[in-house]
Amino acid sequence: MTAKGRRRLGALAVLLFAITAAVGTTARAADSVEAEALIREGISLRRSGNDARALPLFQKANEIARTPRTAAQLGLVEFALGYAIDAEHHLEQGLAAPTDPWIGKNRKVLDEALAGVKMMIGELTITGSPEGAEVTVNTRPVGRLPLPAAVRLGQGQAIVELKATGFLPRTTTVEILGGKPVIVDMPLAPDPAKVARAAAPSTVALNPIVGDQLADNAGAGRSVSTRTVVGWAMIAAGAAALVAGGVWLLRSGEPCNTMPGFECASTAPNRTGGWILFGAGAATALGGGIVLLTRPRTEVAAAIGLDSILLRSSF
Repeated sequence: MTAKGRRRLGALAVLLFAITAAVGTTARAADSVEAEALIREGISLRRSGNDARALPLFQKANEIARTPRTAAQLGLVEFALGYAIDAEHHLEQGLAAPTDPWIGKNRKVLDEALAGVKMMIGELTITGSPEGAEVTVNTRPVGRLPLPAAVRLGQGQAIVELKATGFLPRTTTVEILGGKPVIVDMPLAPDPAKVARAAAPSTVALNPIVGDQLADNAGAGRSVSTRTVVGWAMIAAGAAALVAGGVWLLRSGEPCNTMPGFECASTAPNRTGGWILFGAGAATALGGGIVLLTRPRTEVAAAIGLDSILLRSSF
């Protein structure tokens, strides 16, 4: 590119910069005019006692212009309405520009207003448990326990709420006094419903092999229990048969003693039935003993109960 071309590009860049600056200046001037009109209207409303209606006008003026004057004017109307925290912020923002002509002219009034605002602000220290509980003041989240610093609030009532998982939420109302610290301690109580659910036994998935083993042991316990009952029943039946057979044999040898005037109505009983009963009883009792003696080892666990089987199977 020739020197002449570079000069033309430079001139064009300067021209564009000038146009942009002019447009920006014009826009800022237009914003200043609009902000000034809003401020004048707001001041007129304030003089007639309509601070609440004047507030949105000053807020819009401060959004448009962002000057020390608009911030300070907004802080003054917030002070009048009792919005101490916002008023403190905007008044300090305006007073942070001492070289501004309007601020310099009205500094005494602004300093007095800021002092009055600070007298309306109290500090609320919130303590409690558990650590990590969410803290809300007047529906606005302010952090989690432990809070790093006290919460600054305008004077009046403040609603404090604490929430934490596994605990019952807690809400309390405190009175904030301007210029004075207030401390509130709010330990949370555990939620009984969640504690009960946590204490309830949980279902544990067993290894398939262990599960099969437990099932086999439980089945073995049932079968062993049946064999035990059968064995003792056989022993009891055999013992009864032995007694009956023995009595039969003892009675079969007695002679028939007739009573005077009567003949013997029956002959001595045959010994065969006694021996049959005696032999069957002995065999039955012996069979029951064999059933008991040939039980598997798990009979011990069955006698103790299923809990014993489960405990032994876990090793």
